[in-house]
Amino acid sequence: MSENSSLTSNDLLVILNTPNFSNLPKEHKKIILNSYGDNKKGVLDKMFGDNTERIPIYITFILCMSLILIATIFSLVGYITGKSVDLGLWSSIIPVITLALGYMFGKNNKKE
Repeated sequence: MSENSSLTSNDLLVILNTPNFSNLPKEHKKIILNSYGDNKKGVLDKMFGDNTERIPIYITFILCMSLILIATIFSLVGYITGKSVDLGLWSSIIPVITLALGYMFGKNNKKE
């Protein structure tokens, strides 16, 4: 089987029903079971991976990028139409972004 192919449900059933599957080391079992369904990953899984310990950081990143995008669009629309750019929007978004960035880079992941 090539590296890019994933197991189908029939392949997985054949592997799981073999008597030697239970004798495999835990790491090998994990590799086999994780290869099933790789083609069903979503956009965020492909972009960030599937490390569940980093989900809060991913959410923070998406939040920051969304806020910056929204504020930039509103600023560009105001600039293009000749109206004044609402700086109040930026003054309320920048503290949220800096707070989120402080959380992302200041989070202590050390386990005692």
